[in-house]
Amino acid sequence: MLILPAFNSAAEESTFKVAWTDSNGNNVVNLNVRNGPKGEDIGSIYLSGEGIINDVQSWKARDAVEACQLDYDITIYPETFEFIDLP
Repeated sequence: MLILPAFNSAAEESTFKVAWTDSNGNNVVNLNVRNGPKGEDIGSIYLSGEGIINDVQSWKARDAVEACQLDYDITIYPETFEFIDLP
């Protein structure tokens, strides 16, 4: 399994890529966390991801917290990525 974190602090964005090969073929998971605009007491954060098997997108996900007055955080721990090859 290959884990490639990439950080872009200027844009307050983090991108993670995990790649492995199993019985389905070549797998890639891409995750992206981006901080949105912030006001005096509000902020936003966005999460997107996709799973690709043999160069074909098999799933994608998007989530967001917008105009939030509470503290928020999305932390991705690349060392905890795990895959299970189900029969």
